[in-house]
Amino acid sequence: MWLYFKLAEKAICRVPRELADGFPTRPEIFCPDLETIRLNPPAGGSVERSVSVRYSDFDGNGHVNNTAYFDYLQTALASEGFCPRPRALGIQFLKEIPPAVEQVTVSLERRDQSVAFSLGGATGLFAQGSAS
Repeated sequence: MWLYFKLAEKAICRVPRELADGFPTRPEIFCPDLETIRLNPPAGGSVERSVSVRYSDFDGNGHVNNTAYFDYLQTALASEGFCPRPRALGIQFLKEIPPAVEQVTVSLERRDQSVAFSLGGATGLFAQGSAS
């Protein structure tokens, strides 16, 4: 998967069409509708677990490293009796976790063979997705 990153804004952005046209498009890895995929958060009444945000979760730019989001999810899955090692995972990053945040709330809801999840705090959701 290819991502295009604007260093000045510290954000992933749309790949310019003239560059994207030259990218490999193997069917098993190409996802032309990536920008329109929306993952639904758990519904009300889901299981919630608070997970501590550690100083070491932040990178040199003051952002929580993406792998820390998975640590929070895995911690909540294990503590609530779900499989902590999903075979497939889809995540939609909604906004960054600010340095002042000390806890994130991980919400979990079983859906057939998967678990819908969200990571949030007092300012709203930071990410949502599905693990199976």
